[in-house]
Amino acid sequence: IEVYLRTDHDLPLVEVTTMIGGGSIFDPAEMTGLSDLFVEGLQTGGAGERSPQEIEETLDNMAADLAVSSSSYAYTIDMSMRRQDLVQGVGILADVLRDPKFDQQRIEVARQGLIEGVRRRNDDPSSIAGRTLAQSIYRDHPFGRVAKKTTLGQIRREDLLHLHQTYFQPNNLSIAVSGDISLDELKTLLVQSLGDWETAGLPNLVPPALPVMAQKGGI
Repeated sequence: IEVYLRTDHDLPLVEVTTMIGGGSIFDPAEMTGLSDLFVEGLQTGGAGERSPQEIEETLDNMAADLAVSSSSYAYTIDMSMRRQDLVQGVGILADVLRDPKFDQQRIEVARQGLIEGVRRRNDDPSSIAGRTLAQSIYRDHPFGRVAKKTTLGQIRREDLLHLHQTYFQPNNLSIAVSGDISLDELKTLLVQSLGDWETAGLPNLVPPALPVMAQKGGI
């Protein structure tokens, strides 16, 4: 695991960002929107021995923020917490990284939210223009695909677990930490929470090639 640290003792706060190689560019065409549903399930579906409700209540009591997002090439988890909550906060973060539960009820709530987004996306003319341009340039490449009700509807919990098992490996993870924490403290926390995490092999992170465009004459 690559770890970066910037110590800053001005405030008793610590920010942790984890980045995992992967992302929507590797979503199968028939499951376009997989990464969107994955990050929703990762953030809200419980982890380790904690239910979704228990994690939410614990974060509220800690006044901590946890946010999960995806891009074309990575999955990112951001966590902000008070220094006094470091042990508990890093423990929750480690559970989310290593042992997400993907609660089925939370998955369905997230799926319906994404489907509603699909239903409403033609309300914005600029969104229509952006999608049309991307599809005309990239065609069936992942950059040109958009999630549909049908592709979101056929994603199962097992698909989310498989995505997690494929990309969430310690040798595919980078961690950046800033705030009121020393290097020795950080090492101790990471060894306790992630030290016994064994890799199952580095996933294939070679993105699909972009389509070759036919050359057209200019004006």
